[in-house]
Amino acid sequence: GKEGHEFIVTRPETPRPWFNYLFNDVYHALVSQTGGGYSYYKDPKYYRLLRYDHISTDRPGRYLFLKDRATGDVWSANWQPLRQELESWECRHGLGYTTITSTHKGIRATITYLVTQRDPVELWSVRLKNVGRRRRTVQAFPFVEFVAGEGEVVCARADAISFVAPGVVEDRLARTAHGICQADRRAKTIQVEE
Repeated sequence: GKEGHEFIVTRPETPRPWFNYLFNDVYHALVSQTGGGYSYYKDPKYYRLLRYDHISTDRPGRYLFLKDRATGDVWSANWQPLRQELESWECRHGLGYTTITSTHKGIRATITYLVTQRDPVELWSVRLKNVGRRRRTVQAFPFVEFVAGEGEVVCARADAISFVAPGVVEDRLARTAHGICQADRRAKTIQVEE
């Protein structure tokens, strides 16, 4: 950034992932410019929480899938893993946070990932804004792939169907959280309905 407090990535496809390390005394999260990366509690070997393959794909990661209810159009606000063309995209790695902002067909999504100062938690702050001219109804589907302990022991995985039709995978291991968002053309902000 202008003051030298942020590292700004202006395109999602880079030769290697650009990581930010978000951490406190007990929780650690590595977040790439597209939301890839993993997290762990105290020790990365024994208490890994998110699965990740940084060598070949920068996936899986922390993703926010959005779906236009009227058209059925599905996209990732992060760019990964769908890798669709977005109208705009930017990642800002700062001290203690990573923010990804993208726009797709008139919906601007801003996701900020951060770790609190003391608690073993990772927070996602999501803001959706309708920058288009028509009223929109958008569903939001956060996604992560959990592991238990060592990186190879997968305990919760939503398969590819959840990328296309979130909520379809209903078994006890795959969980998809979602909220329905209503975009108001006049205010140009999206209100989340529970």
